[in-house]
Parts: sequence; C-alpha cells; structure tokens
Amino acid sequence: MEEYSEWAQEERENTKTMLKTVSEFVTKIIKKLASLIFSHKYHLDDILYILRPFVYVYCVMKYGRKSYYPLKVAGVMDAVSIFISVSRLLIAMRQSSNKKTRLSTNKKLSHIER
Repeated sequence: MEEYSEWAQEERENTKTMLKTVSEFVTKIIKKLASLIFSHKYHLDDILYILRPFVYVYCVMKYGRKSYYPLKVAGVMDAVSIFISVSRLLIAMRQSSNKKTRLSTNKKLSHIER
C-alpha cells in the first residue's frame, strides 16, 4: 500500500511538471500571436483569414461533420474579417481624400499669395 501511495505521489508530481511545461509553451505561443496581431506588419483581418480554415477543421473534429457549429464559426470569422478590411479601406480612403483636399487648399492659397 505504501508503494502505491509513493507511486501516486510521483505521478501527481510528474503531471504537475508536465502541465507546467505545457502551460509555459501555450503562454509562449499566445505571446507570439499577440505580438503578430499588435505589430503593424499584419492586420487582424489577414490573421483571421489565415486562421479560419484551421479553426474550421478543429471545430469539425470536435463537433462532427453533421453539426452546423463549424460553419457558423467560419461564417462569423469571414464576416468579421470582411468588416474589418472594409472599415480599414474606408479609413484609408478618407485619409487620402483629406490629404488631397489639404494639398489643393495649400496650392490655392499659395497661388493667391503670389
């Protein structure tokens, strides 16, 4: 009986060590993903577009092929990705039109000053 309790205690310690290692690994992955998301190199819509097939396959594996859940998740990810890219495009267009109007106003003012 004493051997079993020692063995069980060793197994608990091994499990704790393994869980700690796995949690550290997952933490590193999350930090890398966060740095990718918040860097200006990649945009959130691009990351969602790349991750969508992987999330879809994961959901199919978890919920099965007959479930609508994977399709719903993929659809929502697509919709969010499209919304973000359209809003980013509109913001860029608005900023470029503001620059053009500022430039044309400056040209008019410089022409009047002469």
